[in-house]
Amino acid sequence: MARGYDPAVNRPLLIFLVFVVSLLATGLAAAWWLGPQLALLASAELRDRPVMFLDLASPAGTSAEASRTGADLLTRLVEQEHGQLRYRGSLIEQLDGDLRSDEWQSLTIYSLPAGSDYLRLRTNPRYKKLRIDAGPRIVLALPVQQASALAEAPGSTRVIWLLAGVTPSGMAATTTFLETVDAFGGGSAARVPLRRLEGARDWAMLLVVDFPSTREAMAWHRDVRTRTALAIMKARVSSTAGFLFSTPG
Repeated sequence: MARGYDPAVNRPLLIFLVFVVSLLATGLAAAWWLGPQLALLASAELRDRPVMFLDLASPAGTSAEASRTGADLLTRLVEQEHGQLRYRGSLIEQLDGDLRSDEWQSLTIYSLPAGSDYLRLRTNPRYKKLRIDAGPRIVLALPVQQASALAEAPGSTRVIWLLAGVTPSGMAATTTFLETVDAFGGGSAARVPLRRLEGARDWAMLLVVDFPSTREAMAWHRDVRTRTALAIMKARVSSTAGFLFSTPG
């Protein structure tokens, strides 16, 4: 005679299976959430050496006052970790990218004595509250020795371009794109690799150029040679986003 289903016998097995599935789900969620931070610890170049961080924050719709308050708080938190503010600018215009997901009101660049200090900053309750109050943000890491051109440039106008999926032909296209700035007074052009720490998109490279004023920057952006070089670059990478920021004088 066949034995029937006995819930009392199978209940421990079901409890065990539910526990295993929950444990796996928690581990996968933690790996997805902390993966970039754990990668930071795994890289000796970033973990033990001074690292610069690019922070794009305060999406469109946040007031200018709230944006300034958030930037001031971030600066204080960085200084508590013995870091240094390198640059802070306010958005003038978005030049390229998805208006819904790529528009940000402020750019802050800061450095920390070591990449591992970022993990302590990120777990600070005040930083967590800042992320909640200000909304989504993008945080990207780059080695300090490769980012000397990103230091403060008082009174200038800064153009930055974020790139993802950069192929060898895309790398060549960035060179052509940056060569167009000379005729418009652009200086300190830099091309820097990035590592994502926060944010949905895995941006891989930063292009940055400082101009004497917004007028020169916009003249460069509207020039036919620039537009042509930009179109070629966009065709050879997977994603781009460009921004024009003002630097306090």
